[in-house]
Amino acid sequence: MAPTLIIGLSALPAALALRGKWYALRRNLGLVGIFGLLAVAGAQVGFFNAVRYLPIGIALLLEYLGIILVVVWMWAVHGHRPRRLTVAGSVAAMLGLGLVLALAVPGVLAQSPSERKERIDRKISGLRDDIEAAKRKEGVLTSEIRAASQRYAAQVSSIAAGYGCRGASR
Repeated sequence: MAPTLIIGLSALPAALALRGKWYALRRNLGLVGIFGLLAVAGAQVGFFNAVRYLPIGIALLLEYLGIILVVVWMWAVHGHRPRRLTVAGSVAAMLGLGLVLALAVPGVLAQSPSERKERIDRKISGLRDDIEAAKRKEGVLTSEIRAASQRYAAQVSSIAAGYGCRGASR
């Protein structure tokens, strides 16, 4: 029931925009379907595959560079030459991505999934040792144990998100 309601509400603006012009949709139904499959679904498949193999931050950077593809497409297909500022922004974005890939992820891209999992497991093990040490300490307050547990949870989620791995907190 809820997904149907959400889909219906998200289609409402399109229905209002097409008021009295439904013939345009019927005439271009195949084109709209192809756009939905290639552009929307293809982008999602590409993004989730990128998240599978890359850290989430890098995958998001790649996804947001899609606007550069639009600039190139408009120039190549429609002959709409971009302005100098647009070209400069595109070049700056590509250079920024290159810096992030080269500097922020040393060795992670070269690691196999099993090596990444071992690295995450070592970090998690160290955090567990910190919590156990706090529990063994004489006169430990409950708030100290709670704070160590919260740090553990935050570290696990940030480690897993940073390396693009799933299931690291189990």
